[in-house]
Amino acid sequence: MTRVAHLIAPVSFGGGESLLISLLKERRAQYSEGVITIYRSSKFNEVLDEAGIPRWELSRKTLGHGVSKLKIGLGTVGLLLKLPLLLSILQKQDINIVHAHGYPASVLYGLISYIWAGRGVYTHHSYRNKPGFIEQRILGHFYRRFNCCTAVSRLSAESMQRAFPEKNLKFITVHNCVSSAFFRKGYQKEKNNRKTRFIQVGRFVELKNQALVVQSLAQLNNIDSEKIEVVFAGDGSELSRVKKMAGDLGVSGSVKFLGAVDHDKLPDILGKSDYGIFPSDNEGFGIGAVECLAAGLPVLCLNNNLMKEIVGDAGILVEKSELAQGLVKMMVVGDSLRERATVMAEKYLPEKIKDKYCRIYKELK
Repeated sequence: MTRVAHLIAPVSFGGGESLLISLLKERRAQYSEGVITIYRSSKFNEVLDEAGIPRWELSRKTLGHGVSKLKIGLGTVGLLLKLPLLLSILQKQDINIVHAHGYPASVLYGLISYIWAGRGVYTHHSYRNKPGFIEQRILGHFYRRFNCCTAVSRLSAESMQRAFPEKNLKFITVHNCVSSAFFRKGYQKEKNNRKTRFIQVGRFVELKNQALVVQSLAQLNNIDSEKIEVVFAGDGSELSRVKKMAGDLGVSGSVKFLGAVDHDKLPDILGKSDYGIFPSDNEGFGIGAVECLAAGLPVLCLNNNLMKEIVGDAGILVEKSELAQGLVKMMVVGDSLRERATVMAEKYLPEKIKDKYCRIYKELK
């Protein structure tokens, strides 16, 4: 049996954490898998324990959203003292493969690989901007220590390839997956809901563009505005500003703020919605958009490379300045896109993505 340890620095329960849980629930007889957490996340630990997934901690400190790169970097220096503990876990659990997710897991694996004889897989979860020269040289060196490097979208893989144009360093695309709980058979409009309900799932940060949604609602005429309700699920640094904006623009009656929502409750919330909305600028994957597709909801999103890849013809892609028109258009043609949404979502089924990673593990033997 091949023993795989996933190395991750959980923030709370975002895209990387949900990917990992979905993958680990897809058990394969020839693989024994567990998780080594670099920082502590009570929610992530709780979900792992409920699923019966073995886990080990390197640190009891937590890492919240919005942490500066400087603080993360300084924290990584402190984590170097945990290398003996990491080595001890790998040896005692007889681990064959470390699957590192994001930073600082990539650095810790790169260092431990000098004194540990196993294999390494790396998965990058975000869009990568161009690094500085020193960062490029250091991280590029660590990425080359892996036997295989992956990224959760073609856009993410291409951004990493541009950022680290190293010899013998190639990033391949293995898409993120969506929990099986989001997939449902057939869409049924919620009874007694006279409005068309759009749902946006995601943290309130600038790149998610919740403010753009509110501004677009304010551009609608009274007739269209009365037909639409937008539900926001998530919290974050932009939440209070967007709430105030909704009031200032007179669209408070057309929006609903749910705040932070437990991940296991999201399928039911999506099941009470008509369409997804995901107006993010380029990011790593866009799991909120794919969760909507899995629930049979076509997605209104921005016309960027990531959404062309992830959503494609299972939604409506518009420019930022045309989001208001996109809301109206979705009410007209959205029902005709539901079958496409379901077909597109099947690409991201956990068992399919798990099979791709298992093929990678097998090749490393």
